[in-house]
Amino acid sequence: MSSHDEAKPRPSAGASLIFDHGSGLVVPLPIEPASLASPLKRIAPLKQDLRMLRLRGATPLDDYKVRLTLTNGDVVERDLDALIWGPVFEPLRRDRSRFQAVTVEAGTLTWPGDLDFDPDALIWGGPAP
Repeated sequence: MSSHDEAKPRPSAGASLIFDHGSGLVVPLPIEPASLASPLKRIAPLKQDLRMLRLRGATPLDDYKVRLTLTNGDVVERDLDALIWGPVFEPLRRDRSRFQAVTVEAGTLTWPGDLDFDPDALIWGGPAP
C-alpha cells in the first residue's frame, strides 16, 4: 500500500457516498445521513402557518386600493393602480363603481365581467402578511 493510499479517507461500513463534482471522485458523505433526515428539527418552529394563503374578504378603498382579509386572518392593503392596466381592466378605470364592486371568489379578487387576479400576486406583491 502506498503512502498515497493511506491518506485517503476510508468510509465506514454503511457510510453514504456522494460524487464530488470538483474532483470527479466518489467520496464519503461528510455527515451522517440521519442528521439530514429532518433539517426542520434543527431550526426554530415557524411562527406562521404555511398553508396556502388565499383571500377571504376585500374592501375597496380610495383610488385603486383594497384592504384584503387573508385566510389566516391577516389584513393587508394593496394598491392595484399599477396592476389594472390594458384593455382587459379598462372598464374598472372608466367606471369607478365597477372597481368598487370587487368581491372575493375562490380565494381571489373578482369583478363583474369575469375579471380577476392571481391571489399570490395580490398577497405577496407587497409587504409580507
